[in-house]
Amino acid sequence: MQLNDYKLEFRKRMLDLAWRQWVALGLQGYGAKWKHSPIDPEALIMFTCEVGRRDQRLFDGMVEWVERNGRWINVSRAKRLLRETKVVPYKLFLGLVERGDPTLTSKFKAIQTWGSDEIQPMPLFLGPDAEPMPTGRTLDPVFQQWGFLRNTYENRKICGPFPGVGAETLLLRLRAFTGLNARAELLNYLLLHSSGSPRAMARACGYGAPTVTLALSEMSESGWVDLQSDGRRVLYSLRDREKWWSLLVGWPGIPKGVDWVAVMPALCQLHVMLEEACRDEASPRQQASRLRRFLESKSLQGLNLVAPELRIGGNRLPSGEELIPVFQQQVDQILDRLMEGQP
Repeated sequence: MQLNDYKLEFRKRMLDLAWRQWVALGLQGYGAKWKHSPIDPEALIMFTCEVGRRDQRLFDGMVEWVERNGRWINVSRAKRLLRETKVVPYKLFLGLVERGDPTLTSKFKAIQTWGSDEIQPMPLFLGPDAEPMPTGRTLDPVFQQWGFLRNTYENRKICGPFPGVGAETLLLRLRAFTGLNARAELLNYLLLHSSGSPRAMARACGYGAPTVTLALSEMSESGWVDLQSDGRRVLYSLRDREKWWSLLVGWPGIPKGVDWVAVMPALCQLHVMLEEACRDEASPRQQASRLRRFLESKSLQGLNLVAPELRIGGNRLPSGEELIPVFQQQVDQILDRLMEGQP
């Protein structure tokens, strides 16, 4: 399969992943919903701001979800992910927030100072070959203000409440129960992992190390969080983890946790890279050269966390055009592993 064809196949799989997760969070959509493992709302929003530009119904469903559930978005965590991952244009995120839930706009005021104040208008929705999609006669004033041209947004009433049962909405339900703070993410992590260090949890949960260290220290005083030290590092674990899981989720069997904070930015970067590699009718040799530079930049470290033994890239990359089929095979294996257990 040529890289041009694989680009379309990869995009299809990314849209399927996004739809599955949004359906699990309450959208009416196509196909099956995501099953078993908890969904990360902020990571999913960042991801959809990229891939959703190829599917207006998906993107507008996300806007409607924010309109209904914006109060459950963790603002400080979202700002940190935006700043560190750099996979979403800040102004696109601001347009999404203002169109979905204007009351959140002031909470993201600091983002408005990031980057240049100059706004270069660009189309929001793109076709199969990155061509701008028609905007219609009337532009949406909110997105236009932030530099993105599209037809006027219309709430299509496809979003219901997020389900109050199951593992998929666990993080949202923990926020509703404990509040919008680091402890909801930390409890979610401790439920999915047998133990973890403050450093590992800070990275996976999208918080600074001091915030996580203080929260874990206080949580350990409850008697429900255990602390162990081998002299070099401290590990925290949730006492009677299986009982907690059964109580909060309602069924036995803890799934393998997915580090969406690392995985989804890597998928976004890969989505953008495939567009870049195939631009201006590049030859297979040119595509392979662009692909090699991307793989050497180590931009896919997050995706490799899904299955380290199936690592994409590596030290010995095939030469020339032989790189393309090897890369495709590696990515497909990673995505298959990510989707294990899904209907």
